[in-house]
Amino acid sequence: FLVMELLEGMSVDSLWQHCGCSLPVPIALALADQLLEVLVAAHARSIVHRDLKPGNLFLTQEGVLKVLDFGIARLGPTARGATTKTGVPLGTPGFMSPEQAVGLWSELGPEADLWATGATLFALISGEYVHVGETPFELLIQSTEPARSITSVAPTVPAAVARAIDRALAFDKPDRYADASSMRAALQQAHLDEYGCPLDASPQQLSAWLELQAREVDGAHGLASGTQTSSQRRWLGWVAVALLLAAVAAASSWYWGPQLAG
Repeated sequence: FLVMELLEGMSVDSLWQHCGCSLPVPIALALADQLLEVLVAAHARSIVHRDLKPGNLFLTQEGVLKVLDFGIARLGPTARGATTKTGVPLGTPGFMSPEQAVGLWSELGPEADLWATGATLFALISGEYVHVGETPFELLIQSTEPARSITSVAPTVPAAVARAIDRALAFDKPDRYADASSMRAALQQAHLDEYGCPLDASPQQLSAWLELQAREVDGAHGLASGTQTSSQRRWLGWVAVALLLAAVAAASSWYWGPQLAG
C-alpha cells in the first residue's frame, strides 16, 4: 500500500477558475514565491519537476503551497530512461519550455522549471496561456516559438512584474534566470518596486485569502441549495394537492358509486 499526506484546501487551478481565471497579482506572486522556495530545494538535489502547472499546485488550509505529481521528474543529469527518450516530449502543452517541447532531454535542466513557473504566473494573472492554440497539439507546436509578453494580453500588469515574468519565459536558456533563487529574488523586488512593501508570501496571509475564497464558494453553494429547496417545496406542494384530490375522488367514488348504481 501507499501512504500519502492528506491535504485539505484547494488546488491552485480550482482557485484560479473560481476567481474568473485571473488572480490578484500579489496573490499570484505569493504563490510563485512559495513554489520557487520548493524549487530551490529540489534543484539543489538535482530534481527537475518537468510538469509544473496550476493543476499540480495545491494550497492547503494553512496557506502552505504543495507541489504535486513528480511522476515525470528527472533525478540527476544522467537519469534518462526509455520514458525520456530524446525526441519524445513529456509534460503539459502550454507549460513546456521550448527545449522540452521538442524533446531535447539532454538540454533539459532547472531552466525548464523556471520557464514553467513563468508560464504559470502568466496564466494565473492574465487568464490566458503563453501560446495560443485550440488543441494540445497546436499548443505543443507553438511552444517551440518565442513566448509573447504578458503585457500583450494583460496591459495593466505592473511593468516590473511583467519584466520578471518575461525573463523567465525567454526562449534561450541563458536569457532566463540563473536559478530558482534568482527568480524568487527578482519577483520579490518587482513587488517591492510596484507596491512599496515587501512581498508577503507567508502561510498566514495565503490562508486568510484562501478562507475568504472558500466562504464565497460555500455562499454560492448555499444560494444554489436554497433555490433548489424552494423549488422542491413547491413541487412537493403540488404533489400533495394532486394526491389529496385523487383521494377525495376515490372516496367519493367508493361512497356514491353504490348508491348511484342502486
